Amino acid sequence: MGIPLCNNRFPITGDGGTLYLPYCRNQSIDTVNTTIVRAIFAIHGADPIAQSYLDSTIEAARMVSPHVENETLIIAPQFIKYSEYTDGEIDGTISNDTLLWTGRRFVGGRSHSKNASDVVQQFRISSFTIIDEMLRHIITHGNFPNLRHIVILGQSGGGQFVNRFAASSRFEPLLALPAGITVRYIVMNPGSYMYFSDKRERPRSQRPRYEFDFDFETPSDHTINEAIAFCASLTGNDCGSRNECRNQYNRYGWGTEGLLDWDYHRNLSLSAEEMAEQYCNRNVVYLVGSEDRIIGSDIRHTGLLCGEILQGRDRLERAVIYFAHLKDELGCSIETRHVIDIVPGVGHGGRTIIKSKLGRQYIFEEFEEVIMPRYEDLERVDGKLTQVQA
Repeated sequence: MGIPLCNNRFPITGDGGTLYLPYCRNQSIDTVNTTIVRAIFAIHGADPIAQSYLDSTIEAARMVSPHVENETLIIAPQFIKYSEYTDGEIDGTISNDTLLWTGRRFVGGRSHSKNASDVVQQFRISSFTIIDEMLRHIITHGNFPNLRHIVILGQSGGGQFVNRFAASSRFEPLLALPAGITVRYIVMNPGSYMYFSDKRERPRSQRPRYEFDFDFETPSDHTINEAIAFCASLTGNDCGSRNECRNQYNRYGWGTEGLLDWDYHRNLSLSAEEMAEQYCNRNVVYLVGSEDRIIGSDIRHTGLLCGEILQGRDRLERAVIYFAHLKDELGCSIETRHVIDIVPGVGHGGRTIIKSKLGRQYIFEEFEEVIMPRYEDLERVDGKLTQVQA
């Protein structure tokens, strides 16, 4: 049995026609429903098992209470890679107007240039633009007049998606907030994060003295060499040169260099400073399994490129270090808007996290909007963003 193909299609119109993204859902997005008070977007990881993420989120809602399930719209977009289709991994018929994707789908990259018949597709579009348009649809079409909360969650590759999307998309201030809708982003077990400077954790010979006790610096040649050696020791592969790592570790995806090389960010004229401001203002929860680590020779769930290793040796370590980076680099009262929690006894299991006590809490609890300073009201003091005193 292959991966189930979702039954629903979301239309996107571009040059030359209309293309469609498959998605799974528990309720129609095109029918008036006054019961809905929250919408959840569940973004899958490397395997496009959208149906599984829909089912897990429904189960989590039922664990809270029956009425929570009834008042929640759940959408699980399905980003199928072109290679997953050609390798026969998908159980279902994919038409030529179905969007297929490249490996850059989780950082806002464009859809694949070919359709299911290996013919040039009518147009290409960013995965971030697709989610923007789905959000626009549910907010502005009037079908959910009592919608008050939106949660966008993602696991593994989907966690990478949510981390970058939260910093990049402008749907929240332009659409959600004017409609009185609060938004939360839940980043679960990603293999890497988007840093807001070229600094990474400074290697240390002793354990942290207190929570989030990390220092940051531009990686030295020695640090990069150690990262390459760590990769080679686990994979047995050629993990690249020091110059390759130095040139790539802070490019967009892992950092903010080269933003305007990406259609989505170029079209929005987004700068790194604006993305930092946006991310400061987002309500972001980081959930990571306590066992999402390298155990023995099991490295299946750990990104081992040099740019990833510079963020930490495994996913648990990367989450904690990234939160320390946010506190160190942004300094914009980040802890009033962002929170990190470690889910005990869980490895690289997004569906397990969704149904965990902590997962259910952050997904379904009531949360209010907290107004943070605008970027123009901040200044850099000792390298950190600090609110200007009147």
